[in-house]
Amino acid sequence: LAADGDLFIQVDNGNTSENDDECSILKVDPDGNLSQFISPAQIEAVTGLVSNSCENTGLAVDMAGNVFFSLDHLSAVDPDVGSILMATPDGTLSQFASPAQLLAAIQGATELDLEHGMAFGPDGALYVNDSDSNSILRIPVPLGPITQVVTENQIEALLGPGAHIDLDSGISVDQFGNIYFANDDSTNDLNNVIFKYSPVSGLSILTTQQQLIAATGVTQHDLDVGMVLKGILYV
Repeated sequence: LAADGDLFIQVDNGNTSENDDECSILKVDPDGNLSQFISPAQIEAVTGLVSNSCENTGLAVDMAGNVFFSLDHLSAVDPDVGSILMATPDGTLSQFASPAQLLAAIQGATELDLEHGMAFGPDGALYVNDSDSNSILRIPVPLGPITQVVTENQIEALLGPGAHIDLDSGISVDQFGNIYFANDDSTNDLNNVIFKYSPVSGLSILTTQQQLIAATGVTQHDLDVGMVLKGILYV
């Protein structure tokens, strides 16, 4: 939600192959009027790429009404990477964080996959997840040094060696800076858990797979889409 209750929707306009994927952002005003806020042509002009995928990527809006969203850049030659773009309320688009700037925050990384998770914290920073390095990145706004606040090693320490880790869930951040996100163990269905990261006490498991089974009555879960916090965490 942005100014006056505007709703923004990220659209992936995939056609016949990854080489012709296009992205756009739609806008719905409080009266239900639908319009194109950001066009594929604008995105292509900013990235310099014909193919930009918005499949399984994130979107967030800051207090000033600026819209931030992530992209996948797919190439048969170059490694798969991503970037984050920013659109001002008047629809002016620019690159906020480049692939090189994001990769520099992850030691040794050559690829990154920014999944659904993207949310602002009370510090005004943007928090996103990368499912290649399985880490949570903190990105200051305006752009400053990008850092990892949660690493794969921290997650593995809780789940145990050899656990399947895949951070492609949503992210929520509360007023105290606690970050909520999930592990999606769609491979083994053994470690579908929801995490809480506290700036004070570190990483912990908020909800175990056993609790999810007890609540849903099923043993298989797919925690790879939205997450929102409004007093209660909805997943």
